[in-house]
Amino acid sequence: MDTKAKTAYDYISAKIETGEFPPGMMLVERQLCEQLGISRSPVRTALTQLANEGELVKYVPKQGMCVSELTSRDVGELYDLRVILDAAAVERFIANASMQEIVGACRLYQRMSECYEAGDMEGMVRYDVLFHRYYTERCGNEHLSELFGRVFSPLRRFRWDIIKLGRDKSDRLMELHSRLAAAIRTKDAAAAAAAETESNTLMCEWHLSWLQAQEAEAMKP
Repeated sequence: MDTKAKTAYDYISAKIETGEFPPGMMLVERQLCEQLGISRSPVRTALTQLANEGELVKYVPKQGMCVSELTSRDVGELYDLRVILDAAAVERFIANASMQEIVGACRLYQRMSECYEAGDMEGMVRYDVLFHRYYTERCGNEHLSELFGRVFSPLRRFRWDIIKLGRDKSDRLMELHSRLAAAIRTKDAAAAAAAETESNTLMCEWHLSWLQAQEAEAMKP
């Protein structure tokens, strides 16, 4: 994928993950070209790559590309995978990381915590994502990191909705992330994996509950 196609890929992914491009929205090449200021070829390449990955974008016959919609089953299965991949990634990161990389991970958690304390919930979510990507990209297993990215990406959409579900849920997530960061700092792989597993289990419960409420609302006359 060339530079322009990668730019288009990152742009479309970010818009979907933050909810600016909602589920079911048609992705019109001409409009995307205008937004990005590039030709159709790299945009088409990016959309094709996203559709091939099958998590954020899908092809609708005779209509074109649109943002994928996640069912309750999709969400449950993705979290089943995330629990496994997240725990494996953080364990491998701790086993292989230099002290500089340990400090780098903890610094991202600190920025996340500072945003949370300041009431900047969107900033908290952004640093949360960077924190997880930091250690998975440095876990020493490229295939694991790639799989994690494909599972994590569609679920990121929900992280932006958590901030609307009440401070109590954000409080609980920060508590678990504090445990995770402390385990990384002391290189306690078992404790880090346990914190991640508990966090993902809660996220799955909240996500399914939120999605079922959305589905029920959509079915009202």
